[in-house]
Amino acid sequence: MKRTGCLLLIVCFLQIASGCKILLSNSKEKTIAKKEKQIEKQKEAEDKASEKEYNKAKKAHYKMQSTDTKKMMKKTKRSSQKVNRKRHNNSILVFF
Repeated sequence: MKRTGCLLLIVCFLQIASGCKILLSNSKEKTIAKKEKQIEKQKEAEDKASEKEYNKAKKAHYKMQSTDTKKMMKKTKRSSQKVNRKRHNNSILVFF
């Protein structure tokens, strides 16, 4: 009698301490994890598609420009890269 009472007490304590997860299966957690993975994959696919579409539109815009405009765009891009590099280097020096 003492053994069964002691075992019953231990089982009850484990059930309370574990938050009843011993009795529940992990199927709910697995399905939630699967759904989250599916959602992440969908978001990644949508991001890829939107990035592809953006790049396509950007190329089309560049192709529509005249040669003079294309030259100006290249020159502006190069000069802005130089300016940004200088700003970045100066900001690093300020912090150190």
